[in-house]
Amino acid sequence: MSLTIHKANETLDYKPWVFPGGEIGVKLDVTNLRYRSTVAEHQTIVARIQNSADLMTLIMARDALARWDKTPINLFLPYIPYARQDRVCVPGEAFSLKVFANQLNNLDFNQVTVLDPHSSVSEALFDNLNVITQSQVIQQWDELTTRLRRPNTILVSPDAGANKKTSDIAAYLAHDSFLRADKLRDLTNGKIKETIVYADDLTGVEVVIVDDLCDRGGTFIALAKVLKAKGASIVGLYTTHAILPDGADALFAGGIDEVWVTNSFRTDLDSRIKVFDIATFLR
Repeated sequence: MSLTIHKANETLDYKPWVFPGGEIGVKLDVTNLRYRSTVAEHQTIVARIQNSADLMTLIMARDALARWDKTPINLFLPYIPYARQDRVCVPGEAFSLKVFANQLNNLDFNQVTVLDPHSSVSEALFDNLNVITQSQVIQQWDELTTRLRRPNTILVSPDAGANKKTSDIAAYLAHDSFLRADKLRDLTNGKIKETIVYADDLTGVEVVIVDDLCDRGGTFIALAKVLKAKGASIVGLYTTHAILPDGADALFAGGIDEVWVTNSFRTDLDSRIKVFDIATFLR
């Protein structure tokens, strides 16, 4: 987990540990009196939560901080865990996102800032939420906007769920259109059976797929193959969040030529990937 605590220009160190029984412990550096004496409207915990133990670390850190420093506490949670589990699909399942949101709401943060939530369901479940949209992230990334405005470049929405966000980005970039795609899954195993691109000829066109999250990248690899079969000269990929548990080799081997992500989930990203530092939104 990556967890940092800030107030104004001061950073507070802390020490996490695990007891023999598996319980999480956190102790702040209470010798940092300069941090405590700094006057500010709020202090901020930045948390990249990658597993359930990280959530407990956040809970313990928030409790310890509130007991030691009475300045209101904000949370910067760039990636929302369980965001894709935003409904109950079959009887017997938990509503995982709501369970997580309830845990976070119980911590009573002054404000919770998130980047590019997977769906509007997240916005309905979290208290005191401040959303930084996908379009706002891209607008802050000069190198990427320059790339996306390059002549003969078309944005690609990989499925119906991404159409609205891709439309917003296309409007910001002054593109007169974007390319729609879709996928058909085998519901018995979740594998993609067919990828559809609503275009006949993309000869010489540079395309950039835009979505909120890349896990292992199977959707984008399948889409890249169809785009190149239709003549696309370059296939790029932008996602706000990059899980990539197996690294990026499969993406580059699978026909994707450029990858652009933020470091919302992890900071140890492949050197071939272009990365936007979310710290921009803390300034």
